[in-house]
Amino acid sequence: MEWFASKGADHTVELNKGGSLIFEGIKVTMTHAVHSSSVEDEGQIQCVGEAAGYILELGNGLKLYHAGDTDVFGDMALIRDLFAPDIVLLPIGGGYTLGPQAAALATRFLGVTSVVPMH
Repeated sequence: MEWFASKGADHTVELNKGGSLIFEGIKVTMTHAVHSSSVEDEGQIQCVGEAAGYILELGNGLKLYHAGDTDVFGDMALIRDLFAPDIVLLPIGGGYTLGPQAAALATRFLGVTSVVPMH
């Protein structure tokens, strides 16, 4: 949080994996992700915490899972069991993100048919 504040972010909220908050009627829950988490700042690499994903539960009951930058991991099945997301946003593209086989496996673990590729 301190790094973001040092860059001018003045409206931050602390949250940790498994934690939830309500923001303007949307329940946000932080989940696990498997990826690096750093930024380049004035020529130096700064660690800015752990990679994470988010479940967004909208007022109408729709549940979105934004996986963040992540590789596929077996606990995506736990995300399915705990949250039953309707739509999943997965980082697909290879290199820094999921390749086709990993994305297909993540979709199977999550038990969804609606996937939005993103990065």
